[in-house]
Amino acid sequence: MTNLVGDAEQAAQAAGEDATSKRSRSRQSSPSNVNTIVTAPDGTTTHEHDAGRSGTKRLWLSGGILVIVIGVMAALAVAYRMTHPSTLAVTVFDVTSGPVLQTITASGSVVSKKRVEVTSPLAGTISNVLVKQNETVRRGQTLATLDETKEKARLAQAELKVKNAQSEVATTQHALEAIMAQVTSGVLPTRALDDAGVAVESSRAYLQLAREELQAAQLALERHAILAPFDGLITAVSAKAGLRAESSGSLFTLVDPHALELEFHVEELQRAELFPGLTATLTSSVLADKQWTESVVRVIPASKSGSGGTSVTVVMSLTDPVAALGIGQAVEAQFRVPSQAPVVQVPPEAIGKEPNGRNVAAVVINGKVHYVAVTIGATTPSLVEVREGLSDGQQIVLLQKMNEWPKEGTEVTIVDHAL
Repeated sequence: MTNLVGDAEQAAQAAGEDATSKRSRSRQSSPSNVNTIVTAPDGTTTHEHDAGRSGTKRLWLSGGILVIVIGVMAALAVAYRMTHPSTLAVTVFDVTSGPVLQTITASGSVVSKKRVEVTSPLAGTISNVLVKQNETVRRGQTLATLDETKEKARLAQAELKVKNAQSEVATTQHALEAIMAQVTSGVLPTRALDDAGVAVESSRAYLQLAREELQAAQLALERHAILAPFDGLITAVSAKAGLRAESSGSLFTLVDPHALELEFHVEELQRAELFPGLTATLTSSVLADKQWTESVVRVIPASKSGSGGTSVTVVMSLTDPVAALGIGQAVEAQFRVPSQAPVVQVPPEAIGKEPNGRNVAAVVINGKVHYVAVTIGATTPSLVEVREGLSDGQQIVLLQKMNEWPKEGTEVTIVDHAL
């Protein structure tokens, strides 16, 4: 069809030039408005028009028909070219990169600002646990006791020792008084008082030592009681009767339920994107219709997460008076942070998926289509993040807006640029 249209145009052009030439020659060789007078033998005369005029009419008629034919053929040629262009018309998107806001989602819970892990003052076997989880306690209240068998025996011995020492003091004092009376009456020599006085002093010293041992035994017994250091709420109990307690191991978690904050765990890779003062939108399953905003207070260095990776602890304020939120309640946070590196984002229509599952983009280079593999990241209804495969300045075809993908190397004409 393309050759036919081209031949028609050439023929029309040649015919037009030929008709124009003939009309020019006719005008030059044939006189216009020439009349011929013919006299018959009987003397009558008639007027005849020159035959050249009739030829001119026929020539104009032929030329007009030819012009019509040429016009029709030219119109067909234009229509064919409009519906069958020599190159494929495409709409492209101009690739650019730049910082974008990304969303980091984290799960956390309500915690107390004042939290203490209560330990045993000394190593020993736990004999009694006197409180339960979620129980409110007062400062100085006994939470658990260690086995006191040895300490009670030691206390009993110390008490007996004090009693005996007191009796010994009383005896030596009474003996001193009796000897003094005899010395006064001259029955005993004066030196007898010296020996009695030494005995009294010795018994008193023994009593003082016994009292010190009793005090030590009492303190040791008191240390077998594990006490609450302040008013608060017991949120965790690991102590069990019969379990040996070490001075470094936590037995209870005690918190102040009136000083609350939020604690989240975020992957270590995202730590640099989170900083004190950054705000987040919060939601909780116990508050179905409520959203509120809080700020990051501090970021605690990385520790091992439950999945085996490393995570950082992000602590946020809890200034909004949410009565339904208590210690341990689950909270979800969405942080909106700018990307640290420029990000390439393109319309979803520009990304195609091959039968093998590979994502591709059609890049226009020197007027031809070339397919490249791309790695995509975050996706929204309006934009797709391309992490690898595309760069600034490239033009890519909106593949998903085409009835059929162009083949590799297809020549294209860019007719529009998508925004």
